[in-house]
Amino acid sequence: MIFSSSIFLFYFFPIFLFAYFITPVAQKNKTALAGSLLFYMWGAPKFGFLLIASIVLDFYLGNKIYQSSEKRKKKWFLSISIILNLGLLAYFKYANFFVENENAILNGIGIEAVSWTNVVLPIGISFFTF
Repeated sequence: MIFSSSIFLFYFFPIFLFAYFITPVAQKNKTALAGSLLFYMWGAPKFGFLLIASIVLDFYLGNKIYQSSEKRKKKWFLSISIILNLGLLAYFKYANFFVENENAILNGIGIEAVSWTNVVLPIGISFFTF
């Protein structure tokens, strides 16, 4: 679904806004999360697990940062979150590039190339990572 599509403009967005505004204030974040997940899953359902895993991971680590009283622990949890998120982004965006270049080098020196299945890039991974 695209933001300028008829489905988004005339169905999804009005229904989401209605649901959001009738939701009690304490539950609005959950409604926004559900709407965001539904919107993402509409376009890329097979990568929904990746978005949900990223959300759960960041929620858990964010809570650990908030609950920690030691500055060192806060930095540790923040570092874990950054490394894992950027690691996912790097894998999905650059794994094919590195393997293709490694294979070109190996072929150039007469060594058999590494067998590899191309990694499909999830929609919007840069946006939900950053």
